[in-house]
Amino acid sequence: EYNPSRSEALTVVKRASYIEDVLEDIEEIEGQKPDLVFTSAKRGRDRLTYGAMRNIIAGSKKPHLLLFGTSWGLPEEIEKMCNYSLEPLRANSDFNHLSVRAAVAIVLDRLIREDTIDVRRD
Repeated sequence: EYNPSRSEALTVVKRASYIEDVLEDIEEIEGQKPDLVFTSAKRGRDRLTYGAMRNIIAGSKKPHLLLFGTSWGLPEEIEKMCNYSLEPLRANSDFNHLSVRAAVAIVLDRLIREDTIDVRRD
C-alpha cells in the first residue's frame, strides 16, 4: 500500500528451484544457452576485469547470465559450470560485505556503463 509501483518490478521475475531450469528457460527464449558469469567477493584465478567482460558481452551474440550468491557466496560447483569469472568489486581490498542488491547494482553499472548525455547550451 505504501508504494504500489514497487510490486511492478517483480512482475518480470520468475522463480526457479534449479539453475538447470533457468538455463532451459533462457535457451527457450533466446534460442541458445547463455554463457554463465560467476561473481564473487573473493579473489581467484582467471578473474576478468569489468572492462574485459564488457567487451566479451558486447562482442557476442550469446546471452549472458550473471550469477550472484549471498553470505558465503556461490558454491564451487557453480563456478566450475561458468564460462567466465569476474574480479571482486574491490579487488585490492579485503572488504567484501555488500548486500547482494548493492553488488548487483554496482556490477550492472560497471558492465553496462551507460554514459549520460552531456547537453551543453552555448
